[in-house]
Amino acid sequence: MRDGRCASWTSRNAPAWPRARCTGCSRRWWNLDLKRFTATTITDAAALDRELDLGKARGYAISVEEQTQGINSVATAILDHRARPIGTVCVLGPSFRLPVDRLHALGRDLIEAARRISGNAGQLFMSIKVEEKPLGPVRTDVRVAFPHAAFLGEGPTWSAVARKLYWVDILAPSIQVSDPDTVDTQMIRMPELVGAIVPRRHGGFVTAMQGGFKTVDLATGAVTLIAAPEADRPGNRFNDGKCDRRGRFWAGTLALDTSPFAGSLYRLEPDGRVSTMETGIHVSNGLGWSPDDRRFYFTDSGRRQIFVYDFDVESGRIENRRVFATLPEGAGMPDGLTVDVHGFVWSAQWDGWCVTRYDPDGRVERVINLPVPRPTSCVFGG
Repeated sequence: MRDGRCASWTSRNAPAWPRARCTGCSRRWWNLDLKRFTATTITDAAALDRELDLGKARGYAISVEEQTQGINSVATAILDHRARPIGTVCVLGPSFRLPVDRLHALGRDLIEAARRISGNAGQLFMSIKVEEKPLGPVRTDVRVAFPHAAFLGEGPTWSAVARKLYWVDILAPSIQVSDPDTVDTQMIRMPELVGAIVPRRHGGFVTAMQGGFKTVDLATGAVTLIAAPEADRPGNRFNDGKCDRRGRFWAGTLALDTSPFAGSLYRLEPDGRVSTMETGIHVSNGLGWSPDDRRFYFTDSGRRQIFVYDFDVESGRIENRRVFATLPEGAGMPDGLTVDVHGFVWSAQWDGWCVTRYDPDGRVERVINLPVPRPTSCVFGG
């Protein structure tokens, strides 16, 4: 710290952005007034903070008539070989030609354009493009259950009581409720990034959001904080989470910019107590338990590995971590998972175009090819 500011902060940052973040410790500075240009300009500091984190997680940012009435835009960053921003790619035009849905569609195209430009600037890992993979014979036993678009669909939970599928769109951000009887999906907007949702025995739901564990009332959208184990790390967010058979909610975190090993795994007790179960995680992801409750599976997508631990169902302790499965280079990354009644682990493979089923010893038992490159999770239901 120096004169109330971190040493990495310099005055030349100030004019460039109404809100700046210290590069050394993620501390946020609100030393400029947020001037209103139009009726939709964000002038609330907390709201701007949430919008910036959302853009950071999506990989692009949009402006809906915030600077000039009738003008919308979408932009993403060009990075150098050290992953530092050196420029932007932006599309700007009349709002009637660039409605919100169009902005989001263009945002994905801009990310790919920026990757290519970044590759020319030396940011090699950003220039990698997902290649299509042949699906093999068309499968008549694979179909779309709920036709619904999402930015980043995750965390599916099937409720046998309600006969509905609950899942999240992390980057909308929203909670989705899909009904197999009507094939409709209801979207409930959330105030911040949401990684997972689980039902409570006595009604309502618990979520793992960017700011911590929270309850949510889907009828009203009301959100109440239970615990914020990473309140001192505003650059992190929660990702995937599930309940064990004693009602404990497990969920892991990662850095918004996916900085390595900034994440942790937490266990939320039914009485609201939180325990840190693991640290030094790159990208916390899929988790589950064996049918006999003797094993706990946990995915670190950043390492391309699924770990298995010895699990004590009564105490909730985990120990003796070892590698269960590792995906080779070019095969994608393990994402969300579920465990079937035979103890086999089903893992969705991001950038892998498939779901893989592993036997209890970690051997590949089967691969189900999919017509999408980035499946995020899997669950049994119906």
